[in-house]
Amino acid sequence: MTDNSNGSFGHSTLLDVDDGDGNQLLYLWIFAGFVGAALTSVLVVTTAYFAYTMKISVNIHDQMFQSIVRAPTKFFDTNPPGNVNFRTRFEFAVIPSAEQEWWRI
Repeated sequence: MTDNSNGSFGHSTLLDVDDGDGNQLLYLWIFAGFVGAALTSVLVVTTAYFAYTMKISVNIHDQMFQSIVRAPTKFFDTNPPGNVNFRTRFEFAVIPSAEQEWWRI
């Protein structure tokens, strides 16, 4: 194997290949900038999604707790716990569809 001037032994690297105009390092930095921007945007969108879903979850649980605390005792005497549980689960099934509509905007 022969020793090249850049220290690699018979293997070309990205910086060894010349495209003729000498702007290879510039193109590499531009590409790195695009990759960095893409990663940053993914991080921002993921954080925004997490914050949004947590805010919705806290609001829903607060509203449910307030509704249960304010409900008269007669409500719990006339409705079996199974019916209340079923109704709550049914209403929670609506949340993912509303969330998908928000992201389509």
